[in-house]
Amino acid sequence: MSSSPTTGIIGMGLMGSAVLKMTGASRGWDMDEARCVNAVTAADVFDHCDVVFLCLPNSNIVRDVLRDAKLRSGQILVDTTTGDPSEMAALGAELA
Repeated sequence: MSSSPTTGIIGMGLMGSAVLKMTGASRGWDMDEARCVNAVTAADVFDHCDVVFLCLPNSNIVRDVLRDAKLRSGQILVDTTTGDPSEMAALGAELA
């Protein structure tokens, strides 16, 4: 992690947009291109950010996004999704 962690958002709806404003995140990605900030793909966020907020509609989408992500050692994920806690705990164990 760099000396000043960079923050990014996956999912730029109401929650993601608010998190971007509150954190000063440098990148945000959404399926809707008009909502993207300094990111053309989700990989742009994962590749350039030390802390990534997942602001997605459900656990299945989180799993799909993370399946394609190339996570780095020490990278921090913050999941704000309204999802099934046991499913998210299982996903966390898979990622550890």
